[in-house]
Formats: sequence, structure tokens, C-alpha cells
Amino acid sequence: MPEIADYALILISEIIRLIITSKYCDSSLDRNTKSTYHLVCYFISLVITFAAYISLGIAWVNLLATFLGLLILLAPYRASFPKKFAVAIIILAVSTVLDLLAAFMFTANPHNNHYSILSTVTSVLLFLLAEQIVERLSKSRKEVVVVRYWRIFILLLFVSIIAMLVLATDLTISKVSVLAISSAILILNLSVIYLYDKIIESVANSYETMVLKEQMKAYSNELSLRSENEKKIKALRHDMRHHLNEISLIVESGDKNRLNEYLTNISDTIIETKPFADCGNPAIDSILNYLLGQARTSGIKTNLHIMVPENLSISEFDMNIILGNLLENAIEACQKVSDPWIDIAFKYNDGLLFIEISNPYSGAIIKRDSAFDTTKQDASVHGIGVYSVREAVKRNNGTISFDTENQIFKVDVLLDLSNFT
Repeated sequence: MPEIADYALILISEIIRLIITSKYCDSSLDRNTKSTYHLVCYFISLVITFAAYISLGIAWVNLLATFLGLLILLAPYRASFPKKFAVAIIILAVSTVLDLLAAFMFTANPHNNHYSILSTVTSVLLFLLAEQIVERLSKSRKEVVVVRYWRIFILLLFVSIIAMLVLATDLTISKVSVLAISSAILILNLSVIYLYDKIIESVANSYETMVLKEQMKAYSNELSLRSENEKKIKALRHDMRHHLNEISLIVESGDKNRLNEYLTNISDTIIETKPFADCGNPAIDSILNYLLGQARTSGIKTNLHIMVPENLSISEFDMNIILGNLLENAIEACQKVSDPWIDIAFKYNDGLLFIEISNPYSGAIIKRDSAFDTTKQDASVHGIGVYSVREAVKRNNGTISFDTENQIFKVDVLLDLSNFT
């Protein structure tokens, strides 16, 4: 019975190890969208590593089987074989080092009879901890990182590792109890991995939906402006004959004052609802007209200087994220000062798009985790706006910098659009 329990623990450990490995791969490579293919490769990799471990138990064979399993697991990813080979080597090296570290932690106690079980579980927990730290530091994940949940997850991992060390000090505990507790800890962490990824996915989807809604509002506002101007032009054309007849009669009467008054009335009627931005690029014009209209409604003075070509190629989604977040933050800051204004400048030269947004602010700005502290009521997704802007800038091979001197908040964005298709 203990042997079956041993095999069950090894199987659970290998499943979790492969899930963690997939997370490593996802942060380095683009996965093929065919999920069935990925599941088949996942299953084959699991069978190879598990079979080698329970049948032979030879260290170098296990190492070779693990490496082969990694290559199979990497098969669904879009990358050249040399790159996949290199990723497999790196993951195997990290895993091996952590295995040795876990073994050292428990073999130091010669009176402990369960060091093999404890070191196996601890190695998996260390592997997961390393993956989370690397992912957090590199910020390679496309989804938005929810810092609060990530910290809880990391705390759980530390507590789990400490629990393994505590079990090693209890020389009276039975093997069955060690297996049961170790399996429970692994299953708990596996469940937390699943819930954490679902939270990340939910937040990312909610944010993307919000961005798309704002984009639709911007387009709707742009269409309303154009529709209003077209109605005025149609009305003028319809009444033009009547206007000309009236002007002729006034000219014949020689009443210059009446003529000037009539022409002024016509001019006031046909004045277009002038948009804030009219560079000819819908990705830029729509969001600027929408948000600067909100700023003007809030009594904020705006100054826009824009020099970009009409046929400029750029992702409308990314532009909406960048301008939407930065301008919303600027409008919010301006609502707390006595003399609110926003300056916006666009310049384009040889494939490079430069954007500068500046506005006054009051109070102190707190910087945390390379982002600025939120003053919004919903702080559960703290830092999402700035994080999303950084990711959008990164996707366009750009840079972003912030300056807060003299109570003026200034953002400089540089996008490399030379290779945009």
C-alpha cells in the first residue's frame, strides 16, 4: 500500500511540475492555438517522465527522460528547434539545481526516514516559487498582474515549504501521514495555481472589454461630430436658393447693415462643430476628440499640437490603451487644481512617433512597484492602467518615461512604428 501511495505522490508531483514547466514556456514562447495538440504532448511527456522514474530509478536516465519530455512539451510552441532546445536546457538546469537544493535541505538530518518524499515535494514547491518570481520580475506575462493575489500566492508557497521542513523534524510521524500531508499540500498549491490563473484571466478580460467599450464610445463621438456637420451642410444646400434670393433683394435695397447681419446669421449657421483633432488618422482622432471633449466639459483648457501622416500605421487597440489611460489620468489630476490644463504633442519622424502629455497636479505622487499609486476607489486592480500602457508601448518597440517636477506631471512616449504591418 505505501508503494501505491508513493507512486501517487510522484504522479501528482510530475503533473504539477509539467504545469509549472508550461508556465515557464508560456512566458518565453508563443503557443500554438490548438489546445488538443498541446494536451497530447503534455500527456506523452508525463508518461515518459513518470515511467522512467518508477521503472528504472537511475539518475542519468531520469535526467534524459525529463529532457526528452521537455522537448515534447515544447513541440506545440512557435519557435525554431534551436530555441526550443535552449529553453529546455535552461528549464532542466533550473529544475536540477532546485532538486539538489531540496535534497540538501533534508539529507542534512540523518535520522529522518522520509527525506525522499519531503525533498520531492519541496523541489516542486521551489520550482513553482522560482517560476513565479521570474515571471514577476520579467513581467513577461500578457495578462495584468494583480499584485495582492500574487503576494498571497507567494506567502502560501513559503508556508508550504516551511511545513515540509517542520515535518522533517518530527521523527515519530509515519510514512503514510507524510504522504497524505505532502499530497494535500501539492493539491492545495495546484488548486491555487488554477484559481490564480483564472483571476488573472478574468481581470485581463474585464480590462480588455473596458478598453473596447471606451474605443466604441470614441468612435461613436467621432461619428456624431461628422453627422452633425453633414446635417448642417445639407440644410445649407437645401436653403441656398432662398438665401440667394433674399441676398439679392437686400443688395437691391442698398441696406448694407441688413446685408451684413444676414450674412453673419448664415455664417453662424454653417460653422462646423470643430473637432479637437483632425489629423486624418482615425486611431488618433477618435480617442483624442472623445477625451478632450470630456476635458473641455470639465472646464480644462487643452492645447493640442499634432503632426502625423494620415496613413500612419498603428494598432488602434494599443493607441486606445496608451492615450485612454494617460489622458484619463491627466483629466483626473486636473480636477484637483485651480488652473487646470493639458498639453498634448504628437511628432512623427522616420518611423518614430513621439507623444508628450503634461498637466498640473496637486499633492504628492507616490511611486510603488514602478507604477504610481492609485487614487481611484477600486484599488483591487491597482496599477493596471500604467501596466497596460507599458505593455502597449513594449509591443510597439517603444519607451515611456515620467517626470513630476514643479507639480507638473509629464509623460514622454516613444513608439517605433518602422516595422509595423
